[in-house]
Amino acid sequence: LQPVEAATLRSVLLAEYRAQPGDSAQRTGIRDELVQAALAWLATADVRQDEPQSWVHLLLELGATREARPFVASLAGSLGGAWAVRHVELLKTLGETEAVLALWRAQGQDAARPAAERIDAANSLLAAGARAAALAIYQQVAAQEAPDSPPVQQLLHLWGPRPGPEAVEWLASRAREASGPV
Repeated sequence: LQPVEAATLRSVLLAEYRAQPGDSAQRTGIRDELVQAALAWLATADVRQDEPQSWVHLLLELGATREARPFVASLAGSLGGAWAVRHVELLKTLGETEAVLALWRAQGQDAARPAAERIDAANSLLAAGARAAALAIYQQVAAQEAPDSPPVQQLLHLWGPRPGPEAVEWLASRAREASGPV
């Protein structure tokens, strides 16, 4: 289908769907037809364009979350922003906690991302109870920051008054780097 034909098909089926009573068999049939049309259209479309994104929104509106997942993931990866937030929400809705944690770990470990985004991922991991993964990200980010920067301060706070051996080694390494060659 061309974008105009796809938009027309979507509009017609959606109008028919919305005209049916809430739990009728005909409404369910139209919903299924809409989902199949969306999947067929999206299979060959560039989802970064406006028209395919309308189909992804439609899948989500119809409650076809599992079917929408790969397209939302693709949009989150290529466009970020609201799609990235929606991707996390979708994974949570589907009960895919490990996938959410893996996504946050990957975002936090991605050195190409801005430090603020990496820290956001670490904070999300902390809130989810993945302390070790969050600490690793804080260490990676803090290693590139000034000693009085917020990431370093947060890392020190997380370590507490009696840091473990790894933390002590990290601090000693930072001190050696700051003092230069002996």
